[in-house]
Amino acid sequence: MVSKSSVAESMNFTVKDILEATGGRLERGSEDAAITGVSIDSRTICPGEVFFAISGENFDGHSFVAAAVRNGAKCVVVEVVMGDIPGHGEGAEAKPRKGADNVIVVRDALRAMGELAARVRAGFNRPLIAVTGSSGKTTTKEMIASILSRCGSVLKTDGNKNNLVGVPLTLFGLDDKKGSAVVELGISEPGEMRRLAWMTSPDVALITNIGRSHMEGLGSLDNVAKEKLELYDAVARRDKGGVMVVNLDDERIAAYAEGVPEERIVTFGSKVVQGRGVDVFVREVALDGDNLKVDYVIRGEEVEVVFTSPCLTNAINGAAAIAATLPLGVETKDAAGGLSSFTQPAGRMEVLEAGEVKILDDSYNANPDSEAEAILSLAAMAAATERRSVAILGDMLELGSASERLHRELGALVAGLKIDTLITVGKASEALSIGAKNAGISDDRVMHFASNDRLIKALKGVVMEGDVVLVKGSRSSHMEEVVEGILKTFLPQTGSRQSKDGNAAGKGDT
Repeated sequence: MVSKSSVAESMNFTVKDILEATGGRLERGSEDAAITGVSIDSRTICPGEVFFAISGENFDGHSFVAAAVRNGAKCVVVEVVMGDIPGHGEGAEAKPRKGADNVIVVRDALRAMGELAARVRAGFNRPLIAVTGSSGKTTTKEMIASILSRCGSVLKTDGNKNNLVGVPLTLFGLDDKKGSAVVELGISEPGEMRRLAWMTSPDVALITNIGRSHMEGLGSLDNVAKEKLELYDAVARRDKGGVMVVNLDDERIAAYAEGVPEERIVTFGSKVVQGRGVDVFVREVALDGDNLKVDYVIRGEEVEVVFTSPCLTNAINGAAAIAATLPLGVETKDAAGGLSSFTQPAGRMEVLEAGEVKILDDSYNANPDSEAEAILSLAAMAAATERRSVAILGDMLELGSASERLHRELGALVAGLKIDTLITVGKASEALSIGAKNAGISDDRVMHFASNDRLIKALKGVVMEGDVVLVKGSRSSHMEEVVEGILKTFLPQTGSRQSKDGNAAGKGDT
């Protein structure tokens, strides 16, 4: 059997390693069979890899085992054995030419994959930072990776593959050639954070904030806090080592840290009083056109960072990223340099240009807190650049019974900030329009559309040259369609995404 360290070093392991990690039963094959990688996709699996037949609400991985074997799977991990593993389906095409060489049966294929990932993580002898939070976690993860890349090779979560499927796949990329790793953790149901925290066993744990996200699955803000704080609990349970990165601006996070020994926490904040033991302090924030200038005080040393986005939350996210790298011995110059070279992830307050129209593309996702921050950034940028402000806001989902109230509250915020034009799209967002009107915004400044298609057809009449336009909504609202619609409307010859530096910008899953 290969040792734990060699599993992490080369991703070459054996069937026996899988059996020991998962507690599975070897239905057929050899414990000594060598495995070169892990896959859950029968279309992209490489010869020699193990295929985990995980299942979800809309698919059953067992339906793809035959294809995985045809494409070279050396081993399959399944929950049920069907014939010669499996011609699962009907007809000759559903059957592999021969059965899988090695078959492991487990109770839960997804959990088994996580158990194998935990084994790989245990053999990784470099620092691992885990990042979660109700908003800002992907951006902060990218900032951390940008800082760490100045000090060596770093593994980071690809896009936002941060759940019980994506995190194991990230961990399978660990090897000791990497100097460090930063892994994003996302949850929507109770119990998920405990599993992810156990799987990643972080050396440094960062919770960016605790806010009103996934309320439908988690039930209340208190439950959101309880689940997120499981990440700190995992660090607290460690016999030695392990550092919690604490946002002192967040009351729930700061309260948790009150009983934690000082040597096990690193702090950051913008609202706290400087000199009260804050490791990274946001001293001053100023907009300069499309850019955001931030003055930080890092353990007494002052540095300036310029972000190429007007996103106001970059200031606190940057502080979080710096704080998370301090336990790894990162120097101030590398922290500042890493943030200065940070590129805003696609769909997250990314500045795009469509002729004379400036787009704040924050289309990837939304919750009440992140949407409020985005609207504040829109208002600030419009004022700084003397442009007309347009907010195009889609539905915020997974808010449960509080959905209508929270949409109306955001409408009132739009009115209070005197956004010039509010455009809402989708069923839930109609309450946002009503909230804005109730708060005093005139009817002629508010428009509602039932669908993205209807809005896109009307863009010429609602967006004008010179506007600065915020586009935001929950993932399933597909607000990226609206962004593309604006680009095609105001850049008809190319229709391509252009970042503000003139380069084509790709739409990533981040």
